This record gives sequence, C-alpha cells and structure tokens, in this order.
Amino acid sequence: MTAVLSSPREQWLLARRECLGASDVAAVLGVDPRRGPLAVYASKVGDVDADETRWMRWGRLVEGAIAEGYSEQTGRPIADLGAHEIQKHPDVPFLGATLDRVTSPSELNPGPAAINCGQDGLYAVPLECKAVAGFKAKEWAEDPPLHFQVQLQAQLACTGAQWGSLVALIGGLAIAWKDMLRDDELIAGMLPKLEEFWLRVQRRQPPEADGLPGTGAAIKKLWAHEDGETVALDGEALALAEKLDVARAEEKAASRRALDAENKLRARMGSASFGLMLDGSFLGLREVARAGYSVDPTSYRVLRRFSPRIRRRA
Repeated sequence: MTAVLSSPREQWLLARRECLGASDVAAVLGVDPRRGPLAVYASKVGDVDADETRWMRWGRLVEGAIAEGYSEQTGRPIADLGAHEIQKHPDVPFLGATLDRVTSPSELNPGPAAINCGQDGLYAVPLECKAVAGFKAKEWAEDPPLHFQVQLQAQLACTGAQWGSLVALIGGLAIAWKDMLRDDELIAGMLPKLEEFWLRVQRRQPPEADGLPGTGAAIKKLWAHEDGETVALDGEALALAEKLDVARAEEKAASRRALDAENKLRARMGSASFGLMLDGSFLGLREVARAGYSVDPTSYRVLRRFSPRIRRRA
C-alpha cells in the first residue's frame, strides 16, 4: 500500500513539536491568558495540539485580508514567506517562528529609525496579524496585549530584525496596528527561561500546572486514560484537595444564591421586556432564538442588567 503523504500543514505541525514557536513563548513565560507552560509541554511531548478557538481559526483564514488592510492603511508593502516556513534562531536551535507576513517601510510610514538596512535601504520585518473580538478594542487603544508583544519579540529574536509590526482586525470592522522596536534586554532575559523549559521537554519533566483553560484541556488529553495504579501524593497535594473542596462548596453556594436572585427577579418582571431599577439602571429580559441543529429550534429569555447611555447634545 502506498503511504499517504501528509499535507504541508501537517508537516509544519510535526516540525513545531521539535522547537518552541514564537506563539509558545508567552505561555512558557506565564503571560498568555489562555494557556500556560504545561499546555506547551503537552504539545511537544504528546499528540496534544492546542485547541483552535473560533477567533484563532478566523484569524488564520483572514490573515491575508488583515495584511492587505494593514498595507492599505500604512502604504507599506507586504510579502508572504510561506505559511509553513519556520525561521530558526541563529544561535538557539530550539527556538523558531512562523511569520504571518513581512513588511517594509514606506514613505507614508517609514517606521522606527532606518536601522539594519540592507542594500538600497530596504529590509523586511515581521508582521504579526490578529483577529480579535470587538469588545477587546480597548486592549489595542494604546499598546497591544502583552502576550502578543512577547510573540513579536520572539520573532525579532529569530529573524534578527530590529523592529516589527502588530496588526489586529477588531470585530471584523476596524484595523489597529503598532510598530515595536526590538527589546534586546527582554530577549536576553527570556532565553534562559526558555532553555530551562526546553530541558524539561527533553527530560520529560512536566512543569507545574496552572488554572488556565488551555492547561486543563491539555492535561485531559495528555493523561486521557487511567492505568489502574495508585500513586502516593504529598502534603501539598492534600492541601490542594482541601482547597478544591472549599472552592467547589463556595461555587455551589454562590450558584445557588445567583439562581435564587435570578428567579425572584424573573418572577417580578413576568412577561415584561425591561425593568427600571431605583438607581436608573435597567434589567432586560429579552427573548433569544436558538437555531436547531441536532435538537428542534427553541427560544429562551436572557436576564441582563444594563445602564442607559446618555447621549450628549451636539
């Protein structure tokens, strides 16, 4: 039987297990809000790739459109080095980066000081593209989120570029972008931590778990099956078990209190769509339709509190 060749993306995913990618760095350093070091560890030692969120998938699918929008706004040219090309760090073999696009200065937006120029004064720098939800617009009002900045710094470390650019499509409606200089002090500080982590991967010594959702998902995949053995746990494990019992009891009590308050508010509102509160805020109890997939279509009402916006007169 002829062996089926894997797709370029499958080959790239396999290659990423042999190194730390720029998108892994923030998680290893503990600044990624979605996953931590153990999730990255699981993706390197086992067949446990991080689950692709809806926004991550759309970001990948519209990456080219985001880059085009960036080019239109900045006047800068863009180029694609290949979706599955890993740029390896010149001195750190386990560190690599797959660039969304590269860009260069334009007359309209020359970028930071013209440094590290090649012949004819032209050079390419990393361009990292993101698709983010509209409610995260405030995060991009001044500086991009820290974990994206760290990702770009890892790309700068791998490519040797002196600056790069981050661009986000916010809510599918607006483009926000930011140029960032290479931070050699940050890069020098993160490399030893990355090396320590990579030694753990090689020695199969998992790092401590954390409370991030990506970590929980990775743990469930990494140890998906029981082996029937009994393992001796230490005093710290006992303290954690007691902490879990307390947290679950508090969560259950809080859930009961929340349900009690919601039921009483729903009963007071009856079939009304809105309820005016004494402080001027409103309760909304609006009907929401749910499409039918494996079940018949239904509708339900969602209770939310909100305050009216006061429009300023022109």
